[in-house]
Amino acid sequence: MDIRIFNASLTLKSISDTALTITASESFSAPGACTLDVPLSDARRFMAGDVLMIPGIGGFTVGEIREDAAEGIATVKGRGILSYFEGRQMPEYRRVSGDAETVLLGLSTEWGASVLSAPLSTVEYGFSETVDTVIGGGSLLSAMKSVCRASGLGMRLAVTDGGFLFAAQSRTAAKLRLSRGGGDLTGGVRVTDGENYKNSVIVKGYDGRTVTVSAVGLFDDGIDDAAAPLSEIYHNAYKIAPSLFPSDEEYLLTLRAEGKRILAEHRGIRSVSIDVSAAAAASLHVGEECLIEDDLFGIVGAAFCEEKTVCADETGIRHTVSVRLTR
Repeated sequence: MDIRIFNASLTLKSISDTALTITASESFSAPGACTLDVPLSDARRFMAGDVLMIPGIGGFTVGEIREDAAEGIATVKGRGILSYFEGRQMPEYRRVSGDAETVLLGLSTEWGASVLSAPLSTVEYGFSETVDTVIGGGSLLSAMKSVCRASGLGMRLAVTDGGFLFAAQSRTAAKLRLSRGGGDLTGGVRVTDGENYKNSVIVKGYDGRTVTVSAVGLFDDGIDDAAAPLSEIYHNAYKIAPSLFPSDEEYLLTLRAEGKRILAEHRGIRSVSIDVSAAAAASLHVGEECLIEDDLFGIVGAAFCEEKTVCADETGIRHTVSVRLTR
């Protein structure tokens, strides 16, 4: 497998085809990771900060190169280039609402371009997903992941000819029907956990005012919040101050959006993760939904491909995916 090696400014340095093993992953709304083992003599091709392009999986920035004289190999580790956005901090909290794709594109250009060493362009697809959440108090990447979690969108940063291209991703339907009886499903874990569950939150802002946010009607995940006994939590949002907003109304709306974000972190866990066959993994792509029929768990529903990993060595190329039941 040919790996293209660029410097930080995305000038092509060389192409390596000597990797002994390759493991690389891509995710729907987070940076993936890669690990390469190459002959020790090939280690000089790689430098920290280089950008690697791995066919079919995306771009990675090199963070570590470990040379082992005894084994005669060098191990190169990298993270998906979305991790560049960890280099910009958003210290102040803010509420974002409206078209989620527009929010993500705006964050990438207004905040993200400054941490990239080559020009950034964006593409807009016109996705319909919306968002109403609070971001800030951490890295730009954390803020963008919050938008993705709240809206259901994903995101991708790609390498183009001499630059970077950022775009949001939406879920798409795959023409796949996977079943355990047909040999497509090879494992799985079902988790039911209500220990962390909360259905009401009291949010206190900088000026001492509070708003109470109920989970009833906020989430579409199959949990009946109205029927559950009251389980309340208190959250001190002391960094959200009236002075940060153009009006008192916007300040209170931001406190409510923060309450929704906190409740989203305290949902009862009712999840199923399914392992799929190698053939199914090869045909699935990140962001795709397919239908799963699992007579072992008694499940018929849609499953979403959150992450895909490619592994290559002397025996060939294999794919694995992480899928999560969505309905």
